[in-house]
Amino acid sequence: MLLFAVIAINMIGVFFRFVINDPIGWTEEIMRYLVIWATFLAASAALFRGEHMTINVFENFPILWLRRVIHVVALLCVGTMCVVMIWQGYPLAIKNAAQLSPTMQILMMWPYLAIPVAGTLMLFKVVALLLMPLGATAADLEHPNAPEPDREQA
Repeated sequence: MLLFAVIAINMIGVFFRFVINDPIGWTEEIMRYLVIWATFLAASAALFRGEHMTINVFENFPILWLRRVIHVVALLCVGTMCVVMIWQGYPLAIKNAAQLSPTMQILMMWPYLAIPVAGTLMLFKVVALLLMPLGATAADLEHPNAPEPDREQA
């Protein structure tokens, strides 16, 4: 939804700049803030779906408990980063609450709040992933009785 708003605002900006020849100053600024929010929110969704880049050296490791340990350690590292995002992001947003954006004059707290909000969402998802069985995905939660798809080796 945020990306559709960015596209619409960009089209408005291009129209006013090149057709009407009277550019609107706030379009680039609002697009920048919407893309920041979209990026952080998408990172949270991608984490839960397992869509982030990974190094799958131990994915097919024959010892199941060792795969589980590696999986848990990786999630704990991500969770630690989420805690840092919350711990440092919230004070940063509050510190910028008095600053106004140059063109739109909105509180800079709103763009900066994307960091702790995304950190909180990702931390919840890390906890959910830690509670799920090894190899389970978000799709398994939506359809718990669905048959396992064939996963071919690349």
